[in-house]
Amino acid sequence: LLLVVPAIATALGVTGLETWRWISPHSALFTRPPAATLADAIAANDARAAYEFIRAGQDPNGRIAVRHDVITGGQPVEVSPLLWAVATRSEETVAMLLGFGARLDAPAKHQAVCLAVRLDRDDIVQLLQLSGADDSDGPCPAISGGEGAALLSPTPQREGTP
Repeated sequence: LLLVVPAIATALGVTGLETWRWISPHSALFTRPPAATLADAIAANDARAAYEFIRAGQDPNGRIAVRHDVITGGQPVEVSPLLWAVATRSEETVAMLLGFGARLDAPAKHQAVCLAVRLDRDDIVQLLQLSGADDSDGPCPAISGGEGAALLSPTPQREGTP
């Protein structure tokens, strides 16, 4: 009796839960919570939610505040949505942002390409190159540090720019 009753209760509970998931798959119990910011949507690789933020009026070229334990080392950093999408390896979001008109200045484009190369994401490199990014700024600088060190390093400045 001590073995049978918990087994039957567990079986009924799992059956009830799976039936509920089958009947209402979009219930909050079975889905991720919606992204609160554009940065969260990009980090979650949710291009649809990121699209909704841009469509609602958020500037695809504006800077967003991000913080990630690995990518930024837990430090708050302000970056463009496109650079954040590259850093989080979100190919769909990179494509969506480029389609929505996201643009980077030349040093930031070079930084995005270098970051994609460093992350070994040839698909993202190709998307950036199709949008006009190229390697005319020279080879990518060597960066010491963790995975997100390129995101934390300052963007290279051209002569005559502040």
